[in-house]
Amino acid sequence: MALDFIADCGADPTGASDVAPALAWYQANGRGHKLRVPAGRYKLVASGAPAIALEEMEIEGEMRSWRRGAGADDFAACFEIYGAATDASPFELRKNAAVRGISFVYPQQTDPAAPIAYSATLRLAADPAGIDITRNLFVNSYVA
Repeated sequence: MALDFIADCGADPTGASDVAPALAWYQANGRGHKLRVPAGRYKLVASGAPAIALEEMEIEGEMRSWRRGAGADDFAACFEIYGAATDASPFELRKNAAVRGISFVYPQQTDPAAPIAYSATLRLAADPAGIDITRNLFVNSYVA
């Protein structure tokens, strides 16, 4: 069964409010379910702890198309990540977790001469069995 990020989790697709509470809802209620992320710009404010730890869970974003060399215009589902370099990775992937078809953008990363050393966008757990990270785009992250 798939859950919808907007209808089931209450995420705001306009980028006006933080989707961390919607991700927390999915983490608490979505084990074994795919999370379908419709087209939208989702604001995620990073903090001292991962926004979500995925285990036996999948996040799949809506894409306009997929081809070799796909760019930002091909991704309809976009997480805009805000925070400081000292914040934890926004996502932790544990056993049998998947993240597909998402664009991760760091809008505060604007000065190439002095980049912000963000934590990894997707952190892998100690035992990364069954992890699938495919068809994602990382824009201005320090490390993916």
